[in-house]
Amino acid sequence: MIKRAQKGDGEAFLKIFQPYEGEIYRIAFIYLKNKDDALDVVQETAYRAFKYNKRDSNYTMINKQIYGTDRLMNDND
Repeated sequence: MIKRAQKGDGEAFLKIFQPYEGEIYRIAFIYLKNKDDALDVVQETAYRAFKYNKRDSNYTMINKQIYGTDRLMNDND
């Protein structure tokens, strides 16, 4: 599935990303205290992870992109 996601398969990427979605939202909401901003962080995280997952064939790189949420929240300051 990871190889398919790296080739641009959106469905495969969503299957990888969706288990993280709730946790990303929860962390973002704790920091931002705003539902819409937290949802924006989830969306931006998904976009960046999808965009950059093609660069590295290592699953940890995808994890790193997904959990790079703290950078996104700091961008909102």
